[in-house]
Amino acid sequence: MTGASSVRSRLQAAAARGLTTFVGRDTEMDTLFTALDQAKVWKGQLRRGGRRARVGKSRLFWEFAHSHRSQGCLVAETTSVSYGKATTYLPVIHLLKGYFQIEPHDTARTIREKITGKLFSLDRTLERCLAPLLWLLDVPAEDAEWERLEAPLRRQRLLESLRQLILRESQVQPLVLVFEGPALD
Repeated sequence: MTGASSVRSRLQAAAARGLTTFVGRDTEMDTLFTALDQAKVWKGQLRRGGRRARVGKSRLFWEFAHSHRSQGCLVAETTSVSYGKATTYLPVIHLLKGYFQIEPHDTARTIREKITGKLFSLDRTLERCLAPLLWLLDVPAEDAEWERLEAPLRRQRLLESLRQLILRESQVQPLVLVFEGPALD
């Protein structure tokens, strides 16, 4: 062993080694590309990949996200795992770490700088989102108002902050969010 890897899934590991030719999913890809084309003209879309396990959803979304047709879009991906159910917001935490380019070795100060820099360069009005996002990523918020909030209000502010961040980013460039998780049977 030489150290930690950024690879989080079997598909990412396979992609690093080289994938086989992708065939036979033209209908599904066309559906995704149609949704992407609509999103590029400010008509938000939501697509679900299906429920059955082992039918190639991960590969389908990987091909979609890495296609030349998704160039010019910000693609943010996250996965959920069955053992992660005990950690509230775990897929969102992974999504934000990717979005803010947070590395496992980053200190709390570095994380704060990355989040603050990205939020402020995106839109200074997102400053109100800083404390909830820092809190979610387990970095001290250093915000007396945030610290005084009861849990239901914190949750409400966090969800509103996520909504504002996603909405504002999607106004700058087309945004594709991929949430992948275990099949629901």
